[in-house]
Amino acid sequence: MEKFLVSMDEDKCPYRAQFKPIENYSKVISDFEQMYDSGTNSSLFIDSESLFSISDLGEIVLIAETSAFNFVIDDVFDPREYYEDYALKMDEVKDVLKKNNISDLSIEVILGMISEEDFSLDKLIEKIALPGQSITIQITDLNYGNTEYTLDT
Repeated sequence: MEKFLVSMDEDKCPYRAQFKPIENYSKVISDFEQMYDSGTNSSLFIDSESLFSISDLGEIVLIAETSAFNFVIDDVFDPREYYEDYALKMDEVKDVLKKNNISDLSIEVILGMISEEDFSLDKLIEKIALPGQSITIQITDLNYGNTEYTLDT
């Protein structure tokens, strides 16, 4: 599988959220794991090259090694570029993702991130969390200080 996602954080900035997920959330998590390139052999998670560490206790506790992504498909899409025919470009992105067996829900998440120009992990959480929740997001950044805020679904 091709890698399309890399961390936008200068250093790994653990991201933590606890919430009740939709029924098929694990497919989206799996897709993002497959698309993610940590760019290093080290990981926040011992003996793991995973983007996410998940505990499932009725609610899931999602811990990720980054708080935001950069999404690039070589020779197809780069968020820093301007495209005359945006709809055609999104069709190309969708085709590449489908060829890589990415689920429709994950494609919807990626296309939403592109259209909103927001590649934060919050956009993923908004799609896989059940509606009606106030989710506390915690980001640990040793360089710029820790952040905590609430994401309402």
